[in-house]
Amino acid sequence: MRRNIIAGIYHGYSRDDLPQHQFCPPGPDSWCFFIKAIGEHLYPTGHKKRVLTPLDYGLLHEHRQPIYDRLASIELLKTEFNGGPIGLAMVKRSLGFQEGEHGQRLGQVRLRKRLYKSTQEQQLKAKRRKKIAAAAREKARQEKEAEEGGPAY
Repeated sequence: MRRNIIAGIYHGYSRDDLPQHQFCPPGPDSWCFFIKAIGEHLYPTGHKKRVLTPLDYGLLHEHRQPIYDRLASIELLKTEFNGGPIGLAMVKRSLGFQEGEHGQRLGQVRLRKRLYKSTQEQQLKAKRRKKIAAAAREKARQEKEAEEGGPAY
């Protein structure tokens, strides 16, 4: 979330002569036209066609940066976490609506699905990190063997 907020400010400053896409999400599914084109192995089109209202870095950065820094602060992001279906039920109650039994069950089902999906994604990320670390250790071991002239026992 924090990275997406920072990507928003730099993406707006981007120009053909100075692309600012270092914080945009990577890959062919990115919302950023520039990174999406690179992810699809295409040459990115010019910013003039895609960015209809480019922002002037010199004029706006000193005014916008503090706002984006505040939006991207960890403290604020912790307080603004989406409560999911439980948060929706709280909003409905505060507006005077009573949620029925069906709505409560549906909210619990959605919450369980969301937690399951989140757990699966975290496990997959952890597995990828472990594979990368193991590959790095193996590469370092092989380089050390090559340096010493044979396998290390």
